Amino acid sequence: MFPIDKKIKRSSIPEANKFGAKRKHDHHTGVDLFCPDGTEVLAVEDGVVTNVAMFTGASIGMPWWAETWCILVEGKSGVFLYGELYEPDYSIGDIVFEGSVIGNVKTVLLKDKGLPMSMLHIEWYEHGYRGNWDWWYHDQPMPAGLKNIEEILEWEKE
Repeated sequence: MFPIDKKIKRSSIPEANKFGAKRKHDHHTGVDLFCPDGTEVLAVEDGVVTNVAMFTGASIGMPWWAETWCILVEGKSGVFLYGELYEPDYSIGDIVFEGSVIGNVKTVLLKDKGLPMSMLHIEWYEHGYRGNWDWWYHDQPMPAGLKNIEEILEWEKE
C-alpha cells in the first residue's frame, strides 16, 4: 500500500525531502511525497489511532510553516505518522483499515521555493511510540524508535 493514490518513484524525491537528509539545523525524520492540496491520505495498514495533534505552524513554534496536523496510527509494522494534513476527523483509539482515507494533505509551505508547496510527510516508528515526532539535530543520534520509512513503502518501479 502507498499512502496516496498514485505511487511515485523513490528517485523522483529531491534529496532534501528524503529520510535522513541533512538540512540547515537537523536531519529529515521522514519522507515528503509531493502532491496537490487536498490529496486523500490512505492508511498503509490496519491500525489504531494513537495521536492526533498539531504538526506545524506558528501555534507550536514553527512560524515558517502553515498550520497543519498529523495523525499517528499503530499497526502490525509499527507506528506511522502522517503529517501536513488538514485536521483529521479521528480520535485516539479509533480503528483504521488499510486503504481507508485518514486525512487530506494541506499546503505547508508559506513561501514558494520553486517546489510543490504541499506534500504528505510520513514517518515510521517502532511499536509503542507515542510522540508527535522528534527533532533529529545534527549533533544528536537518530531519535529512539525512528525507522527509515523509505524501506517499507511500495514505490513505483524505476
